[in-house]
Amino acid sequence: MNRSDKTLRERLLNMETLSSTPGELPREQVRRMLDARLTVAKRIGFGFLAFVGACTAIAFAGPAGRDGGSNWEQTFIYRMIMIFAFLVCVAWTLLTGWVAASGVVRRAQRPWIAVTSLAMGFFYLITLVFVFVVPISRLESRAMLATQMALIGFFLFNTIGLCAILGVLYRGQFKSQEKLLEIEYRIADLAEKIGDPSRP
Repeated sequence: MNRSDKTLRERLLNMETLSSTPGELPREQVRRMLDARLTVAKRIGFGFLAFVGACTAIAFAGPAGRDGGSNWEQTFIYRMIMIFAFLVCVAWTLLTGWVAASGVVRRAQRPWIAVTSLAMGFFYLITLVFVFVVPISRLESRAMLATQMALIGFFLFNTIGLCAILGVLYRGQFKSQEKLLEIEYRIADLAEKIGDPSRP
């Protein structure tokens, strides 16, 4: 019993030292296993999302770069919101377009897709408020306008916090999946070594 335990311990130690030097290949294999292959229907869906993102980016580019318009559209905060919305839509379009073209959702792309989706939702809502609600409040009540700006700032910081939390959660999830797959790989390799004594 002690002989078998010692042999198992030695094999584990030998496997750890061997896999630490050429371990890049299994790690790359693990990362490729975490990538999601898309069907044709899903690739078409991502292509449609990229098209929607491009149209939305064009819609945001007009107010972001236009000099004319009402006094509200010429304010700094309005222009900055439109510029950030444009940049987020461009990032969303590039991500979804790349996924549609390659047919693979890379492990590193998933948190960025989730973050840009959340940011786009925020900017859609803010744009509706800026176009239909704020101009009326700006003319009628400064107090109401200040309250609306405070709420917009509050939701902006919440959105940034949610994006950061999503990034941390995705990173932790992928690290855990990588470790589990590496452990499964090592257990399978160790089982083959124990079953075949001729293997080094």
